[in-house]
Amino acid sequence: MKAIQFDRLGGPEVMQLREVPKPELRPGTVVVKNRVIALNYGDVFFIKGQYLVKPVFPDTPGMEAAGVIEAVAPDVAGLVPGMRVAYIGMGAYAEFTRMRASRVIPIPDTTTFEQAAAFPIAVLTAWHLIHSCHNTGANQIVLVHSAAGGVGIAAVQIARAAGAQVIGTVSSDDKADLVRKFGAQEVINYATHDFAAETMRITNGRGVDLILDAVGKPTFEKGLACLAPFGHLILYGSARWSAGANRHSPPSIREVAQSQRLRRAYGLWDARDTSARPRCGFPTRARGSPYDSDRRGIRARRGRGRGALPAIAPLYRQAPIDSLDARPVSGTPHKLRNRSLSVRSERRHLLS
Repeated sequence: MKAIQFDRLGGPEVMQLREVPKPELRPGTVVVKNRVIALNYGDVFFIKGQYLVKPVFPDTPGMEAAGVIEAVAPDVAGLVPGMRVAYIGMGAYAEFTRMRASRVIPIPDTTTFEQAAAFPIAVLTAWHLIHSCHNTGANQIVLVHSAAGGVGIAAVQIARAAGAQVIGTVSSDDKADLVRKFGAQEVINYATHDFAAETMRITNGRGVDLILDAVGKPTFEKGLACLAPFGHLILYGSARWSAGANRHSPPSIREVAQSQRLRRAYGLWDARDTSARPRCGFPTRARGSPYDSDRRGIRARRGRGRGALPAIAPLYRQAPIDSLDARPVSGTPHKLRNRSLSVRSERRHLLS
């Protein structure tokens, strides 16, 4: 089978398209024939050796994908060959991936592979930030930084579905219309405006109840200045804390495919209007090493929404989430494992 591998640390130039053996079944696993592979900014960290999970050379990047089950181990129940599924796990940049059954989730028939592949990590991260780290509801105001990114677009929609007013921030004016399309009532270009001052103006001096911040040091102190009393500021993802370095987080959700939230989210999405189809998120030029220009686009944060590609073919997509029901789901919640800081503005105490 074909797979993208790397045997040294670096940028996009270290990835090579190779012929490798097809993975064999092991107890408790399934083999998935990938149809669409999601692209995550964490993939950049992984090939540079800066992710929590370290590569074992030769290694294959990729953290989530969607496809069709090719084979199922005898001890696995509830999954059968031919089933359309999505999964979260390492090694997705390949035609076939062996995955633990606990990380595989069936997808609705009306959900495309592009949408399913782009859905799990971004949507679950946003869901837990909004409903586990903070009890978001009606009459609250949520500020979402990087609102045109994958988690940002999901967070905007989930917060709106919970009844909150949403303010999004973007780094360029051309992303503002996209964020408004997905539900943000106000959008601020933080590269040309003081987002804290604009937020206080928009809220008539009240401030916001929740700030979701994947940027870090450049926005942290100003974020504190525009929090409402007892509001929360949550840092997540690759929020930067020093010049030239990132604070990298481990995977956000453990054994996420077992989560009732993911199953519920897919089901709710399937039951509502899904007329909005995926949009192209990155220009696609395959020059130099495979996906070199596209990977550089991700590294430079030029994308919008989520990126995905049909297995071993350079096409990027973003998946919208239409009218997700934001009510908390019963069952044991999964704890976010990213190194988030939750900040209560009244006392300015940092809480773990």
